[in-house]
Amino acid sequence: MQKPKIASQQDQEKRGAAFEKLFGVLGFAMFMLIPLINAVIGMFMFIFIAMKIMSASAQRAVDFLWLCVGSAACMFGFFLPAICDGPTASGMKIGFFLEFALNILVAIFILGGRLGHLWRKPEGAA
Repeated sequence: MQKPKIASQQDQEKRGAAFEKLFGVLGFAMFMLIPLINAVIGMFMFIFIAMKIMSASAQRAVDFLWLCVGSAACMFGFFLPAICDGPTASGMKIGFFLEFALNILVAIFILGGRLGHLWRKPEGAA
């Protein structure tokens, strides 16, 4: 006798996609907090996304604009802990929190929103 599944295949796929989005955003935000990774991996991400735009985008100029806005925001976030650093360590903590929040906004609104069409599969594709 087989045990019934708790969730259907479609429900499992939806849960997996939601899990992937959540941890993709959190992973991006956490990795961009580390200055060396922000500089090096951010540069490679810029190149990778630029190549995706060149190969798959029908609106290249707008996508490059959003890519540059997102990159500038992440690089500004790179300097936020130093900008917020004051006479106590709490300023640097606030700077890291602001950088984390800025990275989440970049991941959600620019990478997931404005440039999200670059990694979504077309409706007819498997």
